[in-house]
Amino acid sequence: LSGIRLISDSTYVFLNLADNTLDDVDVSLRLDKQLKLDPRSARYGLGALKKLPLEILHLILLALDIQSMTEFRRVNKKARLVTGSIPQDRRILAHAPAAIHGSLHLETARNFSCQALSETLSTAECDGCGDFGGYLYLITCRRVCFLSLGEKTDYLPLSGKDVIRKFGLDPIHLARLPRLKSFPGRYSPRGIKCRRRETLFDHCSA
Repeated sequence: LSGIRLISDSTYVFLNLADNTLDDVDVSLRLDKQLKLDPRSARYGLGALKKLPLEILHLILLALDIQSMTEFRRVNKKARLVTGSIPQDRRILAHAPAAIHGSLHLETARNFSCQALSETLSTAECDGCGDFGGYLYLITCRRVCFLSLGEKTDYLPLSGKDVIRKFGLDPIHLARLPRLKSFPGRYSPRGIKCRRRETLFDHCSA
């Protein structure tokens, strides 16, 4: 798809921008491929966590970041049954599994919780301008529209060198900033090829 920019009251131009979406991400994780597990088939339990009511477990897991919740899901069948019984998690995997796939592949999954992702997906407005937000800015889990994502500096992550130069931060501070690791591929309308995974930092957090 191309972005559209209003030039005057009667003139529009189409922006030659590639519409790279989360649906293009490798889905090898297959978290959305729900297995119909029989609770009786779970040979191992949750250890000390089995003493907690299911509702309390749900609250704890919802507060975990996506990466931690994914790691818990992989512990055993019982853990998968418990996470699979969380309504918010089930809705995300049913309707927006690419959001979890993308955050795990981009290594942003430690930046926000399952609850935060569920709430963001339940909204419709762009954080940047208030228009319909059809995209997710996965560094900090914000909903954005096409033009805001491509043009507003808030959603244009920076390299470590750029962060240090622009904001005068010490390199040691970079470890505290939300970040992502890019995918190798071709980017920008000119099709610039990036062979390495680059670490990029959230502009607003810097």
